[in-house]
Amino acid sequence: MDTSMLERKIKEIVNERMPDLDLSPIHFCEGGTKSPEGTYVYADHGKYYFMFTEKGKIKEQLELESEEEVLWNILDAMLFEIASFYASKNTARGTDFRRALFAKEIELHSKFSEKFEARKRKEIEGILKEHPYNDL
Repeated sequence: MDTSMLERKIKEIVNERMPDLDLSPIHFCEGGTKSPEGTYVYADHGKYYFMFTEKGKIKEQLELESEEEVLWNILDAMLFEIASFYASKNTARGTDFRRALFAKEIELHSKFSEKFEARKRKEIEGILKEHPYNDL
């Protein structure tokens, strides 16, 4: 699958399940150190790449095996931003900010699949095992 086909597939899935999610911050092309800051997603030689550039440097670059992993990485980054904004407006005084954040992340991931919801839930459980909620 080439990059343009990958872009169409990702946008189709997102538009079907969460039509208000703006994918314009994602650049569906190869990025590099001379590229504008941002997130880049592309296909090359049967592999998929997810890259984040900042201040002229590649901060993160993942080689992925499937379209599902590409979708996961895009959604995980974008849904975190939505959940973080939600939590900033909806955290009850004296409670750990992450309660609202994590609940919203799980809710948003569930819109895409049970598998994504379970994966996010497991990730959060791991975080809380190491760093439990700290309500005041």
